[in-house]
Amino acid sequence: MNRILILQKKRYPEVLQLILAYTDYCDEKGDEDQSAYQKLEDKLHEMTGKEMSRFNLWEWWEADGAENLAFNIALPDPVIVDNITKNELFEIVTRLKTFELPEEKKLQSSVLQSFMLWKWILSSVF
Repeated sequence: MNRILILQKKRYPEVLQLILAYTDYCDEKGDEDQSAYQKLEDKLHEMTGKEMSRFNLWEWWEADGAENLAFNIALPDPVIVDNITKNELFEIVTRLKTFELPEEKKLQSSVLQSFMLWKWILSSVF
């Protein structure tokens, strides 16, 4: 199994639990001084290496929900590819727009499906 997928699958439940625990804490005790928020931000940054200011940890329920937020936080940042040619970029965009998963590649898990799609596209191009 792909190292990135293993890492994301391990992180996701932990990240989700931290977000929900923070919400429960705020419901019970409040967080007027934002100390619990800062602890959550620090813990998530430590786990993922991501800058947490780009995520709405405070009012996630107004966005896509805790599960989507946890997924986005747990998901590793995309790898930056230097020196990509216009032809390679064109090929990637074309495949993204016209991609149909081969029958033998259909997977049960949407998480695994997302990772496998990107892996297949990138491995085919490069």
